[in-house]
Amino acid sequence: MAIDDKNIPKIELEELRYPGISFSKAAPAVPATSQTTGNVTVNNAGKPAEPSFFEAMLNIPVKTTWNEIDLHSGLFLRLPVPTPSDMMPYRDVCELALEQLAPLLRSLADQVEQEFGAVGKARGAERTE
Repeated sequence: MAIDDKNIPKIELEELRYPGISFSKAAPAVPATSQTTGNVTVNNAGKPAEPSFFEAMLNIPVKTTWNEIDLHSGLFLRLPVPTPSDMMPYRDVCELALEQLAPLLRSLADQVEQEFGAVGKARGAERTE
């Protein structure tokens, strides 16, 4: 069942808040190891190096309105903000995180449309069988 244009809910950003920020130090690569003692072998997987980065935690409150009914909800995103050191000012980290937001949400919307299209095609194929 399709929703006609008059029945599509509206969504709006209630408030754009600065994110919570934390810092993760760079971690060196850890090589894979294998050690055998008697008839017991212990294998440890390696781990690639990780760069330092800030993590921005965004809670985005939104309001969806349909036929004068308001529903309040939110989106929670954790975004990496690459950095060479932990000395970047808080405001700069926030601005870099917020610059990522609109392109990421557009990308997510494109993925939702693509997945929905694939589901619709699959359901159409089921009906014809």
